[in-house]
Amino acid sequence: RLDAASPSSPPAEAHPRQQAAAARIRARQADVERAGRAFYPDFEFMASYDSMWDTWQHRWMVGIGIEIPLQRDKRRASADMARAEQAKATAELVSVTDMLAEDRDRTRREMEATVRTLQLYENQLLPTAHARVEAAIAGFTAGQNPFSTMVMAEHALRDVELQIEQTRAELDRRTAAFDRAEGRIPGGAR
Repeated sequence: RLDAASPSSPPAEAHPRQQAAAARIRARQADVERAGRAFYPDFEFMASYDSMWDTWQHRWMVGIGIEIPLQRDKRRASADMARAEQAKATAELVSVTDMLAEDRDRTRREMEATVRTLQLYENQLLPTAHARVEAAIAGFTAGQNPFSTMVMAEHALRDVELQIEQTRAELDRRTAAFDRAEGRIPGGAR
């Protein structure tokens, strides 16, 4: 979770979705500041030169305009709306951060489970399937097993090998999902 003191500035290694949410907070902060400046009077300065006048005293003109904000309720409503939008953006950042943490935890657990499954296939089921094939071949050679026993043992070995390859592919998918949850390009760098 991001530090509550600075929700608009996630760490540089933050997920791109967190960086986008923080940018929205900064934009809403600018809106709040702009709405606050609407309560101050606006000044306008002008100067002109008009050569159509005969006397030089009338050719030059200087003016000052002042706009005084009298409709304060409208400005107050705009400021309240800007603060509400900023609070919404802050809540969105917290939500995105929590969702990303949950995704990272879930994908990490799924990846670890797939690694354990792959280890089970490679360390236990594959050696057992190889031993069954060797036993079936020895039994067929000795004339104690029919040919179908040897074929079924080979078929079971191929099924285990297929499951190993499917589990490796699943591990690659889970690793890519974990990389995405971390904010990295799958198979690449941040």
